[in-house]
Amino acid sequence: LRVSRNIAYFVIAGLTFTGYEVQKTSKQWALLKHVRQIENKKGLVHGALIAVICILILSQLFLMNAQVTGFGVDDMKVPVKVGDFLEQNEIAGNGYNEFAIGSYLIFRNLPSKRVLIHNQVEAYPPSIFDTYMQAYVNKNTMTRLVNQYKINYAIIKLRERGKNLIEWFASSKKWNMVYFDGMYFIFVVNNEQNKALIEQYSTFERAQALDEERARDTFSFMRERTLAETILANVTGTAEVGYTQFNKKNVIAYRKAWAYLGMSYFNAAEQELANALRAAPWDKDVVHTFYTLYGRTKQYDRLQMVQAEVLQKFPEDRSLQFSYALALINTGHYDESLEVLDRLEKEKYLAYAINKARGDVYLMQGAFSDAEGYYLQARAVGKRYNEINLILGKLYVLMGDLQKARKMTEDYLAVNKHDTDAMLILADIYRGLEMPEDAQAMYKKVLDHDLFNEKARAFLRKK
Repeated sequence: LRVSRNIAYFVIAGLTFTGYEVQKTSKQWALLKHVRQIENKKGLVHGALIAVICILILSQLFLMNAQVTGFGVDDMKVPVKVGDFLEQNEIAGNGYNEFAIGSYLIFRNLPSKRVLIHNQVEAYPPSIFDTYMQAYVNKNTMTRLVNQYKINYAIIKLRERGKNLIEWFASSKKWNMVYFDGMYFIFVVNNEQNKALIEQYSTFERAQALDEERARDTFSFMRERTLAETILANVTGTAEVGYTQFNKKNVIAYRKAWAYLGMSYFNAAEQELANALRAAPWDKDVVHTFYTLYGRTKQYDRLQMVQAEVLQKFPEDRSLQFSYALALINTGHYDESLEVLDRLEKEKYLAYAINKARGDVYLMQGAFSDAEGYYLQARAVGKRYNEINLILGKLYVLMGDLQKARKMTEDYLAVNKHDTDAMLILADIYRGLEMPEDAQAMYKKVLDHDLFNEKARAFLRKK
């Protein structure tokens, strides 16, 4: 009953039953006579079934999401601004969209802009929906969709499942990002047809205006960046919860901050974080992100200013202190970071995270043996954190122990089967171990997930 479209099936079945019962007699007032049977004990079952049917029909009205289906629209649940943008700008051709917003795009009466798929997935053959889902993890499949349907623009929601698509479109020279509202991205094909739109709305140009020191880097810098951090850092969990915990302005500004941070537009990120903090004073997620920003930009003085305020506002919050320790590592203040980690360890705070952070400190200082010890401790207490296997794999490469590097990287890929970066690392390890056939097989596997990977293609061309 929680999925409103399924209720129709019950209604259809119920009407069939009712029609069958009512047509048993053709006498006048047959329906009234049938209803009167409810008063008799023999008619109780019939009466109960009819009551259930009535409840189901009413529930179709009460359980549906009124704000999505016609009694006003909530732009935190459907992409109202995306619809406005599409209406205001003549983006010709077919588009790629996620199925959850397809019906809304149709509702916006955009006949010139076809949707790829919409919410009523039962209307599609299983093979089509399987292809649509596979495109989330396989760049090859997405490329085939783009070519098959001549897709000219793509609408993607900022969330964990869409991270591969966002990375693919953002790093591709064939696409340009023209819209981001803190929740949805719009990419268009970089061609003559879309030239005016790109010049008017280029996200790069808008970010550059806020971040003048990056002006010299032009588009090449953006192409080298992925938006993985936009999704993986804090956005996925906290921003979704934020719909109910915080106000709309806070959530949107917070998401924009992480998007700019993921693209290394630091001034723009700082501005959006300030907006988020004004909308929700001393929101802890925003404070965590300030630590991340000032750590990454090595602004130790500003980091200390935030820390002083935090100690007054949240003196007992260990998670904020851990973020502070990580920021200190990034600024190069290793001894100070270890002091904070020591205090947290005494309070038995997140043994995995503490040991991993200590390993990071010693790795940056070149003390590989010490780093190995702490990473192994982290692995022992945090077996569900598969990332530590890849970290150890990279460390063993630096240490020259390729057999251990192979074991750890293979363990990581046994879980993270689609990580092409890890595949490339393992392929290099195989080459170092003089296992050319395994290396070749791994490079081919990379191309199964990333058809245009230059490193894999370059190796295989030599064979």
